[in-house]
Amino acid sequence: MVSDPRCPYCDGKVSATATWCMHCGQDFETPVDADGGRVVGYGSDDAADFEAALDAGDLDGAIRALRMRENGPKVVGIVLGLVALVTVPLVSPAGVTLLYLAAAVGVGLYASRQPSVDDALRDGGTVLAVVPLVLWLAAALLSGFVGFGVLDLFGPVVYAGLVLFATRRMTQ
Repeated sequence: MVSDPRCPYCDGKVSATATWCMHCGQDFETPVDADGGRVVGYGSDDAADFEAALDAGDLDGAIRALRMRENGPKVVGIVLGLVALVTVPLVSPAGVTLLYLAAAVGVGLYASRQPSVDDALRDGGTVLAVVPLVLWLAAALLSGFVGFGVLDLFGPVVYAGLVLFATRRMTQ
């Protein structure tokens, strides 16, 4: 039995059967028990819940399971760092390999230091979106703006839009 059900987003009091919060307006599957911090209706093994959601291809379920883990922001940071490592070179200029590697590590570290999974996704995703633009600016400054045009920014701007869209979708 839940002694003190709360909204998993704003920590406002809700009923044990609520599916949305009257305080912040967020929709959620189940409220959190304020005493134990457990989501009502989840099993006792968060790792199993997370793995089962990933196996089923349920991204929302995986994020819900991560929210209940103490190390959820660290997991998000690692994932975003790996995403940066794989995707940023596709839209970055040549000759900034060390900066790109430092940026990938920076994205992961920044996201992992956030207080919650939603903050890690939102803020880490924002940093990930901006990284290619910063790398283009650094490359342009290092070369004295020789050989750089406005059209060169098309890829990084599209990348930033896609990353921002995806991270906002995951934190709704």
